[in-house]
Amino acid sequence: MRCLPLLLLPALLYACDDSPTRARDPGLTPDAAVAPDGGGEGEEKFSLDWDGRFHRLKALCEPYRDGNTYDCIVPVSGARDSYFIVHVVKNLLGLNPLLVSYNKQFNTRRGIRNLEHLRECFDADLIVSTTSPDTARKIARSTMKLAASFYWMNHAGTTAFPVRMAVTHRI
Repeated sequence: MRCLPLLLLPALLYACDDSPTRARDPGLTPDAAVAPDGGGEGEEKFSLDWDGRFHRLKALCEPYRDGNTYDCIVPVSGARDSYFIVHVVKNLLGLNPLLVSYNKQFNTRRGIRNLEHLRECFDADLIVSTTSPDTARKIARSTMKLAASFYWMNHAGTTAFPVRMAVTHRI
């Protein structure tokens, strides 16, 4: 494997020729023996016992079923993976999820429609957190200086907001 430095900022980014994606983790150092994004793990999926894993997952979920409230939190964006995850949680595992989404300020009409369709399609409650545009600009300026990323608040929001809702709703 050959990894080439792409850009010198606070962190060095690498593009590896045997990887379909770029390694973006700050502090990541390429290793000649291991692809930075976990390359080689793709073959493992063909040898796994998926039915057995699903039954173990179902057993793990059983103690969290509560007929009156939400059973779990599912962070969603409205993209395809959100539909699949909510389908598995609601239809296959039989849980009652509370959907949560952090508004990243870069919305399209289609994206907003997809999120609303997701909520309607699965008849689930959805809580969206939206930071005011002025606050978002201030945070983006600050994090651009501190972390060389105007998008940092979105990473933090999509990570922290679901946890905050879980604590708030005692899920």
